[in-house]
Amino acid sequence: MTDTGALVLPRIPDLPELARRTRIDSRAAGVYALSQYIQNAVFEKWNDQDPTPTPFQMRRVLSEWPRSDVPIEYPSASVVDMQATTMLGHNFVPTPIESTWHAYGKDTVIWKLAEIDLGFQVDFWLQSVADREAVAASLPGLFSPGEGRSCVMVRCPEQYFCTLARLSLEQYQRMDEAEAVFVGERRLMAEVKVTVDVLELRCASVLQPGLVVGVRTEAEALPALPDPENDIVGLLTTEPDC
Repeated sequence: MTDTGALVLPRIPDLPELARRTRIDSRAAGVYALSQYIQNAVFEKWNDQDPTPTPFQMRRVLSEWPRSDVPIEYPSASVVDMQATTMLGHNFVPTPIESTWHAYGKDTVIWKLAEIDLGFQVDFWLQSVADREAVAASLPGLFSPGEGRSCVMVRCPEQYFCTLARLSLEQYQRMDEAEAVFVGERRLMAEVKVTVDVLELRCASVLQPGLVVGVRTEAEALPALPDPENDIVGLLTTEPDC
């Protein structure tokens, strides 16, 4: 009898040993990838008096809502959760990624346990209508730059095995509040969906199948197989007993 709360299934001998604990979860990996992608984006502000656009980037991209006691460095952005992290099923059972064999340590392999598909609220904190229009004009193309898909694939940090995250723009809107506008702040809010694999590094061993050949002596030899032709003839020529 096992103790209350003890693991019953799967059985301990069948469990692959954990190689090392993951430093960050899939949600944090997706936020880091999204934040860095926005940080590297270049926007262009247009001026009616000057035909040459003025490029600019975000000074900071926060992974949480800005604190009230810390002044915002315009232009900046923040990324916050819009929903709980829900584990989506993958292939019904966890799956080892064979291409990662030995990639992060001898006799280790990355297992894909599930997927997350989260919506994040990205707020752009700007100081003029022209800045906000520049960001709004660039957002659709920023998240759909190619012809083959309406999203982008970006690299997650090294702490999460440099896996890929899929980013797609869901919607965006201008958010003006009386008090913020009074002090010269213009805000643009966007919703971005982030899809990331849930991964874990585990120990693994090579399967070494073996072949065993049995040898029989003449005394143990199998009986001779029946002759199909003679058996058929015998069946046709045998008279019934009744």
